[in-house]
Amino acid sequence: MRSPKTILWTMAALASMLPNYVLAADFSISSTSTNTTFSSVSDGQPQTASGTGPVSTRADGTMASMCTPYGRMSTASADAGVSYSDQSADGMFVELRASAFAAGGHYRTCGFCGPNDQCVIIDGHDTTARSEGGAVSVNGAAIARRKA
Repeated sequence: MRSPKTILWTMAALASMLPNYVLAADFSISSTSTNTTFSSVSDGQPQTASGTGPVSTRADGTMASMCTPYGRMSTASADAGVSYSDQSADGMFVELRASAFAAGGHYRTCGFCGPNDQCVIIDGHDTTARSEGGAVSVNGAAIARRKA
C-alpha cells in the first residue's frame, strides 16, 4: 500500500498535466423556431405557410348547390406558433402552440331546377377538408469557459 504522501504527490502531478479551466458565470440561451401550417379542401387550392413567427392558413370550399342553397361548404384552418417568456439568466419558458380544424362539406347537383327553384333529380356530393399545424423550437445553451 502506498503512503498518503505518495498519493498526494501523484494527484498533484496529474493535476498539473490537465488544463486548468474555471467555469465562468456567463452563458447564453438561444432559441430558433419553425412553424408550419397546411389547409386544403377538395374543391379549392391548398394553402401553406411557414415561418419563425406565428403562421396560419385557411381554405374554404366553393361548391354550391344548384337551384336553392343546401348543405355546407368544406373548410379547413390551421395555426402554429412558439412563444418565449420568463427568460432569465439560467432558463426560459417555451410554449408551442398548434391547432388544426377540418370539416368536409356537402352539396347537390340537380337534373334541373323545377318550379319554385326546387331541385329535381338530386345527386349529392361530399367534399373533404384536411389541415395540419406544427410548431418546433430548438433551444441551446452556450457556456463560456475561460482559462484561469
